Amino acid sequence: MGKRLALALLIGICLASGARAGPWATPPATWEVPPPNIIPLQPHYEVGARYWWSEGKTNFSIDSSKMDPSLGLPSAKLTYDNVQGNAAEFVFRAWTEANLFAKGFVGGGMLSGGALDGSVFSPGSTKFPVTDSSLGGKNLAYGTLDIGKSFTLSDGTAKVTLSPFIGLNLWQEQTETDSCQPNDAVCGGLAISTNKQGWSALRLGSELQVKLFDRVTLIGDAAILPIAYLTDDAGASLQNSGRGWGYQLEAELKVDLTPCWSIGSGVRYWFAEIDDGKAKFLDFTNTASELTSFTSQRFGVFGDVTYKF
Repeated sequence: MGKRLALALLIGICLASGARAGPWATPPATWEVPPPNIIPLQPHYEVGARYWWSEGKTNFSIDSSKMDPSLGLPSAKLTYDNVQGNAAEFVFRAWTEANLFAKGFVGGGMLSGGALDGSVFSPGSTKFPVTDSSLGGKNLAYGTLDIGKSFTLSDGTAKVTLSPFIGLNLWQEQTETDSCQPNDAVCGGLAISTNKQGWSALRLGSELQVKLFDRVTLIGDAAILPIAYLTDDAGASLQNSGRGWGYQLEAELKVDLTPCWSIGSGVRYWFAEIDDGKAKFLDFTNTASELTSFTSQRFGVFGDVTYKF
């Protein structure tokens, strides 16, 4: 009996030892925290304020010859020229250690100055000026949002970074005449005393950053608008719509005052036009005409201050 008990005790000890040391034993749990530089979603931010002074021009032509044979092709042409804008913007940028980024701005301000030049044409393309009115201006509103990824092309003395992106742009302008004459065929007769245009566009482009010196960076931004939609209310009597394309260019020289604070100055140019459009005269039983052309452009200079955190 004693031998059996001793043998059983010995077998139990061996089994227990094997369980602790065998290949099926569960090792103690260990936790390893990855170093911060490989965490891909560590965010960084830059926000700031910008002032943009600009000057813009809008012109469009209408073909109503099918509606009225006494009119030519184009039947009428209107040009809103030298329209100055003063706008303030909120600018922002966010990026991660994996070089993913989102950037953009939202801005708005007032339009002033400029002139409205309107003409009609006979079937022989003879031009008849019908209005030459000054513009009182109204407002300007716009916004852009881009997302993309940055790639370092050169990491030498002049660090070069290329950042392709895809985004959206909204651009709206409203002007009004302050000297419209009641007998003007275009201005008074068709009640085109105000004009409110809006563009909604897709952006495909890239940003290029070149670090010229330790604290000085040159930034270029170029985007094509492969799809751009237009809505335009020309007073109470005419509505224009269309689809087209455009492009937007921007260049800025940026100086880092401290590791967080920066100032910059640059230039910006926007252009958009339609390929296919329609004009609807609401005063004539919603008769549709062809919008043969519609072009908007705005060029100006800006300055900004930003903060990184």
